[in-house]
Amino acid sequence: MPSISMTFDQFATRIRRVGPAVDQALNKHGAQVGIIVGKSVVDLTPVDTGDAKSNWRATFNSPARATRGAFFPGDYGDTDDANTQASIAAIIAKFRTRKKNAPMYLSNGLPYISRLEQNYKPRKFKPPPAKYQSHFAAISVSRGEEEAKKVRGITKAILKVLR
Repeated sequence: MPSISMTFDQFATRIRRVGPAVDQALNKHGAQVGIIVGKSVVDLTPVDTGDAKSNWRATFNSPARATRGAFFPGDYGDTDDANTQASIAAIIAKFRTRKKNAPMYLSNGLPYISRLEQNYKPRKFKPPPAKYQSHFAAISVSRGEEEAKKVRGITKAILKVLR
């Protein structure tokens, strides 16, 4: 806590001195939250050909609108692991480059992604792994919210002002 004898000017000077550390901690923490949401949504997205998993895109300032084919095209989920790893690697690589608390987006431009989110129904030929279900994006956002509550680095930076 600041001492009672500290003036507002002294306190303001401390805040200005520590401000960049707080800003940097916020930037890093935000990127980590984005990575956690990205890992979760890719992992939980139902897979058949690999297109849905491969189209999760991490961007700054505006959502991605373009789509692409699967990193590793397959059928009945036979390339699930490869597409999951490639998509997560791309998300991590992008969000780790975040600067100045840029707005982050995780988007999927496939026209059927919202139908998968709302009402996932696998093809009848092969039962899907249990982790694939409806509401994979909502589950992932909840995981990100939990991570966002963990503000250790930010708290440390702020406490420097108060000492």
